[in-house]
Amino acid sequence: MFWDATEKTYSIKTGLDTATLQVGREEHILVRNNTGSTIQNGKAVYLTGSSTNPTIALAQANDYVKSSKTIGVTTMDIPNGADGLVTILGLVHDMNTSGFSMGDVLYLDNSTTGGIINTNPTGINYSLEIGLCIVSHATLGVIYVVPKSLKAFPSDEFKVTDATDKTKQMTFNISGITPGTKRVYTMPNQDVSLVGDISSQTLTNKSISLGTNTITTTKSQLSTAVTDGDVLFVGDITQYTDELAQDAVGAMVDTTLVYVDGTPLLTRAGLTGAITAPQGSNATSLGSFTTAQLNTALSDNNIVTGG
Repeated sequence: MFWDATEKTYSIKTGLDTATLQVGREEHILVRNNTGSTIQNGKAVYLTGSSTNPTIALAQANDYVKSSKTIGVTTMDIPNGADGLVTILGLVHDMNTSGFSMGDVLYLDNSTTGGIINTNPTGINYSLEIGLCIVSHATLGVIYVVPKSLKAFPSDEFKVTDATDKTKQMTFNISGITPGTKRVYTMPNQDVSLVGDISSQTLTNKSISLGTNTITTTKSQLSTAVTDGDVLFVGDITQYTDELAQDAVGAMVDTTLVYVDGTPLLTRAGLTGAITAPQGSNATSLGSFTTAQLNTALSDNNIVTGG
């Protein structure tokens, strides 16, 4: 043990290469490298298992296991088959940090194994904060290691990813929320399926307000969807009614009036007012009427009878 005048603390020689432990400034974990090649100083590593000590390999942000099990940064070169030290909290010296600026937040690299970058990786990756750049230098750089998962995610970065297939993801977009506003979504105490805007979806026990929503469909589609009868559309016909509305026009006595499709059969009441029967759209056998009755029913002229 000796006094480190630069760090203003006691340092302990570890007996592993030139690595020392600065008391109160850092924490190490003793690990074994069995990857088949040397792991250099300043590389982000993750736990792979155990031997005489925990085993490690180079971490990478494009893989769930290699990022979620990241424990820290090597503080020395660790040859294959040898033990070495990983800093899990504190300073790592003698790194190339020339690409960073002092104070940069550092992240696990998604493209280079064991790499550390100063931009949060986007796309199909797993964001993991490694620490901060303390000294920017090509050979004497220093970083402060404090690995942690992000606590607050940008809306385009927070994602839920399938454990076995990282291409299956769910993200949230909150760009439409009013500034200064927090929206709270309360999950029901049951298993449910979310209602979205997919082309076909069955809704059960849902209420839709037509005052704030628009339903787009055709008459035939709506009639097919109704299970307890035909749908009468206002404006389609003015003289004919569905069977359920027959009481509104009086007793029906003539079975010769029909819809275009022939069903349902309607009968004729005492006709008053206008008779609407567009050409070619109805089969209309009106039965027997007096001239006065027909003149009353016609809206655009009187009838002139022959003879």
